[in-house]
Amino acid sequence: MDWYLDSKIQKYIRDFDVIHLMQLNEFRYYKDYNEAYEKIKSIELNIPYKNSKENFEIHLKFINVKSIEIKDLDFHEESILSFNISKLNKGWERLNYLVEDFEEQTFKFYCEDYKVLSVLKV
Repeated sequence: MDWYLDSKIQKYIRDFDVIHLMQLNEFRYYKDYNEAYEKIKSIELNIPYKNSKENFEIHLKFINVKSIEIKDLDFHEESILSFNISKLNKGWERLNYLVEDFEEQTFKFYCEDYKVLSVLKV
């Protein structure tokens, strides 16, 4: 499953390519509530996208996150982010996705679901 095929991303960035994702502008971890009013943990990421034509900010939310590993979030601003969201087939404890910086291994976590909150042209 390619996360960047979301309609909000495709509406603004028709020829999306992951090589244009830059290092995170924001990594926000907080307590939230699900639809059943159970306390859960969420993470929001703000990822710059820069190609030769335009620049965007992609804002993602990850719902009911677990097993969070953070090694170092001190990025070089102009470096590329090797970011992926992988669908898991196991479904353990409602952990349906693995989210990670697969090249640098700076962060990794599991989540129940995710959504694209916004795509803003900057």
